[in-house]
Amino acid sequence: VLKFDISVKCLVLVAQALVQPNTDSSAIAEWISLVLAEVPCSAADVFLRQVLFTSAWNNLPAVVTVLDERRVFDTLDKRHRFVKALPGIPSGWRVADAMGEELAAIYWNTVSLSIWNDTPIDEVRFGIKKLLESKRPRSAFLAVYALPDRISPDQWVHLLQGIAQGDEPDGQLPTVYAIDTILQHVEKAGSISEDKLVQLELPFISALCSGGQSGFGRTRAVHRELSRNPESFVQLLTWLYQRRDRANDLDVASTAEQQRNLANIAFHALQSWGIVPGCQDDGSVDREEFVIWIEHALLRATEVDRRGVAESQLGRLLGRFARHRSWDQWLPDSVLGFLDMPENSDLLKQLDLGVHSARGVTRRSPFDGGAQERALAGEYRNLAAKYATMYPRVSAQLIVIAESYEHDARRHDEEAAIDERWHP
Repeated sequence: VLKFDISVKCLVLVAQALVQPNTDSSAIAEWISLVLAEVPCSAADVFLRQVLFTSAWNNLPAVVTVLDERRVFDTLDKRHRFVKALPGIPSGWRVADAMGEELAAIYWNTVSLSIWNDTPIDEVRFGIKKLLESKRPRSAFLAVYALPDRISPDQWVHLLQGIAQGDEPDGQLPTVYAIDTILQHVEKAGSISEDKLVQLELPFISALCSGGQSGFGRTRAVHRELSRNPESFVQLLTWLYQRRDRANDLDVASTAEQQRNLANIAFHALQSWGIVPGCQDDGSVDREEFVIWIEHALLRATEVDRRGVAESQLGRLLGRFARHRSWDQWLPDSVLGFLDMPENSDLLKQLDLGVHSARGVTRRSPFDGGAQERALAGEYRNLAAKYATMYPRVSAQLIVIAESYEHDARRHDEEAAIDERWHP
């Protein structure tokens, strides 16, 4: 029967028919001893795993006792095959741990845990702890991801840290959605500090902030940190941009690959950042908080020779911020007043880049021409007229933005005319 079983395609079904939950321990042990006597092959291992899985719901320790009495584990190879086939449920890992440290290590280095709603929390946390000790955070994550409440926030932190630092490179990497879900879960738990949340998010920020990831509508901890701490903003600038004199002010011990990874993290964190420092829940911006943050950021950026790129990034930030507001409330007076000051003219000039960058990709029919751009140019000319008296420098820059859109409109008109001329 065994020869027949390991020769068919659906051998799991045959194994389920031969060994059922009410099968006597001696009979189960007989099947296991026969399989272990076979020449190792994938089919025999599948049969063995199914028999042990079924036994785990009956009395697996009793089966192991019978196997010991019959001296089935007479070779190291048989012991290894047996322990690798043990199921990833509490009864399986208890048997593995009882077989000695060496065999237990083999088990935890290869097992795939099966965790359900009724698995006791203590057992779940023990299994995850053992996988973490075996440097298998990816496997642990996948085992318990669908049941995030089954382990503590601290264990989730250890799992995410292990994945971020590259443990278990051959394991299945969790999806971005799964990582985002767990980050949300950890944040809601309220037991992790804001600084720890930032450190957890930062290694994954490239994936979390690309491809239209929404973040469940929540503000990411990294972006909250940027809007709160100008030092963090300047730190990202040093990761992403070189000094003008090309001197390297990063850690001399970091490799070229590490520096590329840091630059990638900084790029995505800054590109997706849309929270203006000092912004309140009602959309207003506290002038004092905004000014203190900007002045400190620009001062520190100047000290590390990144003032130009700092102004460029801040221009992009203000452009993204304004993009999500109505034309009647384009930018708060606290921001407009700061931009209109003569000493901030360089930052004001970057607003043009920020506005165009925030617009993103456009879509139009082949013969539409520049209708979209003319509409935007009209809106910016209206804003320029509105702010002409109170914020004349901002008004002048808005006219520059309007003129750039009018130039784009003429270009699209010409392209549409050419397309229509050659249209069959």
